[in-house]
Amino acid sequence: MYHHPSQEVHLKEQIAQLKHEITTLNDLVDGTTPPPEVTESLHALTQQRDALVAERDAHTHALVVLREESDALQEQLRVAQAARVAAEGEVVGLREEMGVRKAEGERYVCWGGVGSVVLIVLGLLVVHI
Repeated sequence: MYHHPSQEVHLKEQIAQLKHEITTLNDLVDGTTPPPEVTESLHALTQQRDALVAERDAHTHALVVLREESDALQEQLRVAQAARVAAEGEVVGLREEMGVRKAEGERYVCWGGVGSVVLIVLGLLVVHI
């Protein structure tokens, strides 16, 4: 397989870097003191990890707060829907009652003329008696 010269140089650099990392890891396993660049890298990675953990914790807390708010809003919605259903039932009942009273009123108007005459006549009779 043919490699372009720049690719070959790049591959040699990668191989050298990997050999250095292997040596560094072997030294760590053997218990020898790591070189300063490894210590600095480890310190930087530890700081980055701590920052990411803090960010994760902040996001977790925000998520908990949002879930609590969501639960409270869902409860308010449930209560409002129950109140709406009750109010709709009350409206239906009032409309039915209004229809019944309207029908009674129409009956009274139909009989009202005769009833008034009868009451007036009875009233006269009571007065004259």
